[in-house]
Amino acid sequence: MSARQNAIAVRLQEQSIRSTDARDVLDDLELRGLLAEGKAHLISVEAVRLALGSRWNERRHLVWELAEAQIHRHIGPQDFSARLTEDDFLIITPLLTAAAAQLLAVRVLRDVLAHFLGESRPADIAIKLVSSFTEGELACRNLTPVEIAAILNVDAAIDERGLDPAFEAAGAGAATTLSGRRLRFSSSVDPIIDLGRFAVTGHRIEPKIQFGDSRLALSASERSQLLPRDLQAIDLSTLKHGLTRLSSGESCASKPSLVMTISFLSLSNTRARTTLLMEANKARALMTQAVIWEITDFEEGLPASRLEEGVALLKPFCRSVFARCSTSATMRRSPKSLGLSGLVVQAPLALGREEDFALWLLGMSRAVEGRAPTLLATNLPSTGLLPVAAAAGFTHATVRA
Repeated sequence: MSARQNAIAVRLQEQSIRSTDARDVLDDLELRGLLAEGKAHLISVEAVRLALGSRWNERRHLVWELAEAQIHRHIGPQDFSARLTEDDFLIITPLLTAAAAQLLAVRVLRDVLAHFLGESRPADIAIKLVSSFTEGELACRNLTPVEIAAILNVDAAIDERGLDPAFEAAGAGAATTLSGRRLRFSSSVDPIIDLGRFAVTGHRIEPKIQFGDSRLALSASERSQLLPRDLQAIDLSTLKHGLTRLSSGESCASKPSLVMTISFLSLSNTRARTTLLMEANKARALMTQAVIWEITDFEEGLPASRLEEGVALLKPFCRSVFARCSTSATMRRSPKSLGLSGLVVQAPLALGREEDFALWLLGMSRAVEGRAPTLLATNLPSTGLLPVAAAAGFTHATVRA
């Protein structure tokens, strides 16, 4: 089914519980552009209504009340929920990532269905992703069965391992470019999905660097303009975040791997390199069991010997080393000959539609096909692209924070 065929319009009913509050919240989120970021979902109790049949009219108020109680068990004080139609409940989670918001919606509906039906079958899990709100009408699309199945698989893995995919901020700070522009940065933790099993097999820590109040991350060319001391501060913040996870047991040999980014520009600077590796040495035993370094920020045409030297410097402090690349031209020698175990490609922020991301995935897979045993696609905008990434030949993926 195409995205256009899957599009749905849902109008707020005047008799909806707190419909006025819902309208105000939705207007605010639409104005701030947050609805387009996957912050709102509709979960449907249609399966319960159909199961009750003729008893629905006499029991619907009880169903609504208990459904709302289940929703409020999952959401926090910063979130919002309201019943909008006979079957649909709106859940807004402005502080969660799109992936975490979808996972929460699935968990809520799964618990609601299990409460009333005794079980929650994947076929009964009906969730709509809200994309906009105009003149009292929500533009939505149904999450597909493939998307639902992927989310359920991730949820099962999280339950098994005790992992949480929600955004975690750490190491917040500020930096300055050579031109004097102010930056802010923090680290985010994203679950890594094994696309062969659709299960969480690790986490990836990456610094999020932005200009001022902008929500757009810096491009590679903009990152190259950062002062060496600021790149060191950002990489050190990421490393300390990773060491905290390692020391707390969140990532170790018996649990998923931990991918941590490090700038090639930091590795190339003697003072920055020394500072970072001295910090890494404090937890060397843990790092060699769990950590995978991801080298970033190296330019097209970089002599292979220099990248090889960077890999060799990191090898004593990790399980393996990956490199982030934009095209196959980045790797003039085979990654294996450089000591690399995997390649990482990062989805560009400029792409808007899922169809564009799908084309990008196919193009990048052709560029890096067969060049490394592990191919990781990062920052995908939604879980709906995970099956596309798998079909394109990627082995692992993360969904954008």
